[in-house]
Amino acid sequence: MFSFQVLKLYKEFVSRSLNLKALNHRELWKSLEDSMPEGPSLDADVENWPANINLGIGSRLAEMMVREIKINANMSFTNKPEKMIPALYHMYTYRGFKQVGYIKPHPSLVDLLQHVKGIEMPFDSNLLPMVSPPIPWCSIKFGAFPLSTSE
Repeated sequence: MFSFQVLKLYKEFVSRSLNLKALNHRELWKSLEDSMPEGPSLDADVENWPANINLGIGSRLAEMMVREIKINANMSFTNKPEKMIPALYHMYTYRGFKQVGYIKPHPSLVDLLQHVKGIEMPFDSNLLPMVSPPIPWCSIKFGAFPLSTSE
């Protein structure tokens, strides 16, 4: 039910934002929300996942990053063939009696990032192509994505 109400509100937002003259997008969103008192309200508190779920998802994502992200070990040498190696790797250390693991970037990746660090690529985000406008930031809990938090 909630997602149908959000979809209805968002469709109205998109259609009205095409001819937006007086209001900005945030004001338009708020006025549409106010015009539908029966719902939807997107200021509802969102339940956080339990710590064990967050930890499990985080460890799986870290595993996938270590396994899948690769860099060319011979990127500094143009005459050598491409040799792909992991860009991240596991390190382990002891803290007291406990073994603690962490992920470190490969030194070649660090060198690459240091080299491009000063390069700036400014662009106006309003000029990016979009199928429809994003929902504006309306509160500290809600903005941009209709069905996820902005934390």
